[in-house]
Amino acid sequence: MADKKLLKQNLIAIGVFIVLTVAILIASKNEEIAEYLTQHIYFKWAIALNAISSRIPFSLFEVEAFIFAALILGLVIYMIVQFVHKNKDGGWAVLTLIILLIMIVAFAYSLIVGPIYNRKALDIQEEHEVLSSEDAINHANRFYEDFNYLASIQELNEDGTTKCPYTDKELEELIVKEYERLDSDYFCTVQAEPKRIISSYMMTPFGVEGISYLPDVEPCYNTQILSIDKVLTIAHEIAHTKGIMRENDANEVAYYILLTSDNYYLKYVGYLKTMTYVNRIYKLNNVKMDENLIPDCAYKDYKASYTFWEEKAYMTKLGNAINEIYLKINSQSGVDSYSSKDEYEKETIIDEDGKEIEINKVIKYSHVQNMIFAYLDNNIVHKPNYDV
Repeated sequence: MADKKLLKQNLIAIGVFIVLTVAILIASKNEEIAEYLTQHIYFKWAIALNAISSRIPFSLFEVEAFIFAALILGLVIYMIVQFVHKNKDGGWAVLTLIILLIMIVAFAYSLIVGPIYNRKALDIQEEHEVLSSEDAINHANRFYEDFNYLASIQELNEDGTTKCPYTDKELEELIVKEYERLDSDYFCTVQAEPKRIISSYMMTPFGVEGISYLPDVEPCYNTQILSIDKVLTIAHEIAHTKGIMRENDANEVAYYILLTSDNYYLKYVGYLKTMTYVNRIYKLNNVKMDENLIPDCAYKDYKASYTFWEEKAYMTKLGNAINEIYLKINSQSGVDSYSSKDEYEKETIIDEDGKEIEINKVIKYSHVQNMIFAYLDNNIVHKPNYDV
């Protein structure tokens, strides 16, 4: 009798939390509501909780995840025992309890994080008008002039890859310090401390570099990844805690923080990680890029990162599938939302020989490309007085 009563109570509670969670997700699709909830729920929550979580040297999320997983596993075993002993009401009661616990977590997460995905456009200065082909290529060439200078002053490992001059702790402190430059009201003022995931060996096979669990205001990262990847991952995860949940926006903020840094190593990584966006500028403008522009150490850094993931991340497809579902639930396009997209159309012209050829015509550069254009208009790092 008690089991039937518990089953009924659990079903009612599950229904309530489903309705509340769906209501939050639907309401959050309104940009004004999303902005209001972000500013008045997450921002205040983050500042208050960070006063506690920043003092804890380990990841609260990691501990909570293991406790929750152990609890669910224990309940699953208990449920199976109930069914084996022919206590169907008891078994169903435990199953609904498991679902209820998951729904409570989903509701809490949706309340804090859900609205952030639907905020107004990111507040980062960008060059919005479409540059002429000549101007765009000039910007790309300047990018590589600066990139080669930065590469030339890096210390290298024996294999020709760049050597990180900092410990993980020093990288964390440097990047957190860089974020103090973001003074717009768009960003939460919280200065969350990056946390190292002890069980990083469980993240690597799935291709996971980092995770930000906003209810705990913790930007966490995989300690097994290469230093060049750690830099961007830490910057990306901190961006999430500042109130930036859309993945392409978090990447853009991370790129901006690294590119505009006065630290030569962080800046180099910023150039390295945005290089593919600049390479595409040549293609968009029908210009064959001279691959000799790419610094040798950058080639080797990219190859080292690719090789690392090729060898270690043998469950990437499963990790991407899970992330795809999560992102789509939160109104994102999926794992492709990590990239900032440009737009172009094909145009047919007559060449000098009177032949018809098809060329690209740029309609819109991506947010990252526009941010790079604006950055290059105000920063030239190859000058002799560049501070390293």
